[in-house]
Amino acid sequence: MQSKQNSAHGELIRDGKYVPPKFTSIFEYHANPYVKRIDLTNEWMDWMFQFSLIPKDHYERRIREASILTASYLYPCCKDIYKFQRIVKWIAFLFIFDDINDLGRDQKVTQQLIDEVVKCVERLEAIYVNDKDHKISLVGCKPFIVCIYFVVEDILLDFNLQQRKSFLAEWKSFIKANAAENELVEKQALDFDEICRVRLRSAGIETLFSLIEYSEKIHLDDQFMQDERFQRLKDLCNLCVIFVNDLYSFEKEYVEQNEDMSKMVVNIVGFHVLKYKCSISEAMERSLEVIRDYERQYNELAKALRKEYGSSDSAIKFIKALTDFNG
Repeated sequence: MQSKQNSAHGELIRDGKYVPPKFTSIFEYHANPYVKRIDLTNEWMDWMFQFSLIPKDHYERRIREASILTASYLYPCCKDIYKFQRIVKWIAFLFIFDDINDLGRDQKVTQQLIDEVVKCVERLEAIYVNDKDHKISLVGCKPFIVCIYFVVEDILLDFNLQQRKSFLAEWKSFIKANAAENELVEKQALDFDEICRVRLRSAGIETLFSLIEYSEKIHLDDQFMQDERFQRLKDLCNLCVIFVNDLYSFEKEYVEQNEDMSKMVVNIVGFHVLKYKCSISEAMERSLEVIRDYERQYNELAKALRKEYGSSDSAIKFIKALTDFNG
């Protein structure tokens, strides 16, 4: 997942070869005031760079500002600067992992990354969920993975047991889904529903949803969490974020794949080109139609849930925070 606000920090070049149609979301966006603390945010990102294994020019162009801005737009109401710092670092980890995985789509490299991160998650589960002794060593793991281990450890200390289970389960699901995404590319799967099922997990957005409770200092009750409409609301938000990002990062990703459209199967624009054998501009229009439809569905469902759960302060805060993701 790259920053959904690519155009805000120069990632989208408006005079590029493949410029998306102008798109205005029906949702408003807000920025967290901490985004102005450039001294602090740069200090956090300098720390992440040391362990990233990413070339400096790539890090500066693709990760530093993107991590800060994305955190600012997704969590505009986070009032704890220490929590905001951990969220920024978590998003940087997602970007670093995504870039290392995407470049070349090498399944062997992906599997090595997956194995190391799963080891990291299982160590945290042993300590903070199951409360048992373990023999899981992180020796030999890539520095940025060990680095994020300690960031997540701090996050887990503010979570209750159920929240810890949920976050770690979503992290593991995200990691493993990246292998499934590469398989879709390899077999040239042009099944939209299958692509959506994989990408709902492979973009890491569910981990960001889990951090809403962390950011807002809330705990959702079981009745709300088990409501099927709540999961549908999250899925709609998830897909909107992913597909808007696909649209605005298409040219960048396409160039990185040496303009080989077969490598773009899981990008919604690339999917439409391959599935319907249409031009890139037509594929972008088709993609926008999907996004607009999902935004409308989200808006209607959010209104219904706000009405039904109006007496739950945590539910209302969560829905508002989730809606910020769509801004």
